[in-house]
Amino acid sequence: MNLRIEHLRLRLPHALAPRAGNIAREIAGALGELSAGESGRMAVLAVPPVRVDLAASDKQIGARIAQAIGSMLGVRGTRP
Repeated sequence: MNLRIEHLRLRLPHALAPRAGNIAREIAGALGELSAGESGRMAVLAVPPVRVDLAASDKQIGARIAQAIGSMLGVRGTRP
């Protein structure tokens, strides 16, 4: 899948704010693992709130958010 995100706005609980940069990198990495979907362009993609455990690792949180983004794009799973 060829995915380009020009602007990513994360709204995180205050407790996760110091980890935002790491979580964003984990989201990008996890999105790179999604299986190819259909091509297209979107001006805006609004993902509903994603519930995460504040004690979860940045990798776990990033993967959960990436999964929600992939679901909105109609993409499931990871590359084989």
